[in-house]
Amino acid sequence: MRGQSLIEVVIAMAIGVIMIAVSSGTIALVLQSNQLSQNNQTASELAVALADNLSVLTESNWHNIYDLNKGSGNKYYIATSSGVLVIQSGEEQIIVDGIQFARYFYAENVSRNSGGNIESVYNVSNDDPSTQKATLVTNWIINGSNSVTAYSIYLTRWRNRLLWQTDWSGGSGQEGPVSQINNKFDSYQNVNFSATPGSIVPVPVENSFIYVADTGNNRIQKFDSDGVYKAQWNGSLGAGGLFDTPQGISVDSAYNIYVADTKKYILQKFTNGGDYISSWGDHGGGEGEFEQPMDIAVDSSDNVYVIDYLNDRVEKFNSSGIFIKEWAIEGQKDVKGHGIEVDSQNNIYIVDSSNELVKKFTSEGVFIKTWGTTGSGDGQFKDPHGIGIDDSNYIYIADVGNSRVQKFDSEGVFLGWWGKDNVGFTGWHNPGSGKTGVSGVNDGQFQIPEDVVVDEFDYIYVVDSGRDDVQRFNSAGVFQNKWGEFGSGQSQFNNPTSITTSFTQCTGGSETCNLISSIFDTGVSGGAAFNTLMWQGTQLSGSVIFKIASSNSSGGPWNYVTTLNPGGPNVQVKIDSQHNNKRYIRYKLIMDSDQSNSPKVEDVIINWSP
Repeated sequence: MRGQSLIEVVIAMAIGVIMIAVSSGTIALVLQSNQLSQNNQTASELAVALADNLSVLTESNWHNIYDLNKGSGNKYYIATSSGVLVIQSGEEQIIVDGIQFARYFYAENVSRNSGGNIESVYNVSNDDPSTQKATLVTNWIINGSNSVTAYSIYLTRWRNRLLWQTDWSGGSGQEGPVSQINNKFDSYQNVNFSATPGSIVPVPVENSFIYVADTGNNRIQKFDSDGVYKAQWNGSLGAGGLFDTPQGISVDSAYNIYVADTKKYILQKFTNGGDYISSWGDHGGGEGEFEQPMDIAVDSSDNVYVIDYLNDRVEKFNSSGIFIKEWAIEGQKDVKGHGIEVDSQNNIYIVDSSNELVKKFTSEGVFIKTWGTTGSGDGQFKDPHGIGIDDSNYIYIADVGNSRVQKFDSEGVFLGWWGKDNVGFTGWHNPGSGKTGVSGVNDGQFQIPEDVVVDEFDYIYVVDSGRDDVQRFNSAGVFQNKWGEFGSGQSQFNNPTSITTSFTQCTGGSETCNLISSIFDTGVSGGAAFNTLMWQGTQLSGSVIFKIASSNSSGGPWNYVTTLNPGGPNVQVKIDSQHNNKRYIRYKLIMDSDQSNSPKVEDVIINWSP
């Protein structure tokens, strides 16, 4: 009995030992699991705290995260030892309950599809500069093994501020930059900012504007029909820099200005206010290339015809610069097409200065007829250059060598000429007068009449490179007005060679009624995000259009590359993303009017984020 009991005791003790051992292992596993859970909880709390601090930093200045190097290989943490939050490279070491944790984050760019949804794989073409992805990582060592927790958050440039202008009664002359909006602005044209306090209304006008290719000064100058200086521009940075010998100039139905930039072998396209739109061309003899583009004409469909001077041809493009066709200007000797113009039937007239004649073609380049011979008699030429055509399709030729302007009908029938004659008379000469033209310096006389243009009111303007001036005549060749002298200042010229005109009213296309704001400084050194624009006021008819320019330099350049048409008051429109991360912004407000129910602007509001 005792032996049996002893065996039972031994067995019982063995079982107990086994049970104790099993229980101890279970307790160890439970303890280890609890420790892992606790560490995971700690790691998560550390990551959440890091995310909170990162949100604070991005709210205060978006560039705190946007300017970081991107990708998992670029680790950052937020230091707080100085009393302020500062992002530093590397990992932050933190000890909690005897466990050493390391935490950091890395940033990645974000793209959105056409529906505005975040794409799972970043696409640089759809980059969203106002969203960043931050991955927060915490790791630690437990029992010799590395443990990691990581999760991602998306941060957006959500903090909004307003540039809100409610009053312009202070007047023009303040370009800026300004950090506090007041009641002043930079400049205006044909708008009234005082009729109703705090509002802007257009002042409808009907006027011709004159554009002169001031070749020796490498610029375009703009005047009203009385010769009052309005503006100038010197080419476009977007087209590679300043003009280099601009000679031809023309205008399309939307009042855009085309310039033949002869020694840069390109055409440049601008608004009539001088804002760059586009350019095309290259040096050569192929399609769309030039060997000194000399002059330009635009037809009723806004097709552009270019005299390619040294290639003895005409090239035809659409208004976007897409090549359509070309044709040769054939002559008895070396052809030097100098002037080109289009009539109301879209017939093309070319002045051939080498063969001293005028050629007429269809818009497809089919030859129609020619007229002119060398000489100084009626209908003869010596080195003719420019050509102008009025609404009745009368043709005006700048006869340089004879110091006169000749007039023809569309079939080439000579009608008369004006200028100074060889016996001293100045004025109109009928056919058969027997007089010849001579150079003169007085009113109504010419030295080197380079080009001629006729405006909507049948006033005729002649630009003279010998006199460095522009003269205006009525349809009978009677002198009206003149302006210009040699120099490089406003209203001065150095070898002006081409002239064109546009008839403008208060229209968005003409930009005749406009106001240019001051330069607004957001104060964000890395650049702000410009989100939306809206105007408030009344609009019974017409429209209010905005053009936006931005820069990281207070001095510009101010290229108005974005056009916004809100469609009416209280309608927010998105500002193009190309203005993101620019410190300075300004707008050009352009007004349409039917001259009876003009729009009235009371507020302009730009929403932006620091």
